[in-house]
Amino acid sequence: MKLRIAHDAAAAAAFVAAAARIFVGLALDSVPIHNGVWIAALLGALPAIPYLLCLEAVQAEAQPNRPAYRMLMLLLASVALLDASEVLSVVAKTSEYLTINHVPLTVLTVPVALAALWCICRNGDAVGYAAMLWIRVFPVLLMLVLLLQLPHLHVRWLQPRLGDGWRAIANGGVRTAGWFVPSTAILFVSDRGGALPAKHVSRAWLACAALVTAPLLALRLMMAPTVVRNASWLFNLDALLTNGRAPLYLQLPMILIWFVGLLHLLSCDCFAATALLQRLFPAIDGRACAALVVLGTALLSIHDFSVALNRSAAPWVFILAASIVGLYVLVLRDSKGGEHR
Repeated sequence: MKLRIAHDAAAAAAFVAAAARIFVGLALDSVPIHNGVWIAALLGALPAIPYLLCLEAVQAEAQPNRPAYRMLMLLLASVALLDASEVLSVVAKTSEYLTINHVPLTVLTVPVALAALWCICRNGDAVGYAAMLWIRVFPVLLMLVLLLQLPHLHVRWLQPRLGDGWRAIANGGVRTAGWFVPSTAILFVSDRGGALPAKHVSRAWLACAALVTAPLLALRLMMAPTVVRNASWLFNLDALLTNGRAPLYLQLPMILIWFVGLLHLLSCDCFAATALLQRLFPAIDGRACAALVVLGTALLSIHDFSVALNRSAAPWVFILAASIVGLYVLVLRDSKGGEHR
């Protein structure tokens, strides 16, 4: 089985996955939630744009035999795998939080991992075109939630606008840029006739952060007052999904939006890691690669290894990935210049 995905399907998948990943990271992460997180989402898009343009250039000149190219594939596969394991952990913990009776996390992890395996085996276009469908359905559900929550939103709770100050916003921005990296992996394995125009990539990813994630974070901040002291992960999840100030019947559409976004993000990460693994080792069947990736994701998720690593390593992941693609582009330009001399 050869794993592949059309570029338009990959672009839709990456768009939804990046929006979901940034929102989860800024709304629930262990870093204290503050009123400037929506600015951090916008700020993180700025360094991500040149990185994406360089990644497009590298893929357009695909040279899989070069060590640097294989190193980049290995890095993207590793980052996507670690990110998928953290997302799987979030899904399992959310399920545990919402269940009436206590169920072990391991039991909750297995069916979600099997669902991710099923998605990969349907191949990339199934993941991408499901994202296109979600792009159409999501605004309808969000509008329903927004209309019913409108009387409970308080703009004054956005004060102070900078939250903990520019240092905290800058830290969130760099972490946001790091969360772009696993979502770009699926673009790297997409099929295309040539590189897309630079404006297309820039607008798509800037819109992902600026037009989706930042307003959602602002709405979340207006729905519940910011806690000065460090709030727990479960406290932030409770304020998001089952906020006692909102009508009880809003919990269902909120939970639906939450789980669909997370499951899409998980399938996107897992497919990207699997497709990259198959490109690194072409002799392995796609189903075998999928089984290896999902098994690794589940094991890392159960042991919570990736959660701690991702929280501290997100800025360094972006710096490393950006450095590799930037140097690669410079080498490509030098080699082309040498051919014309």
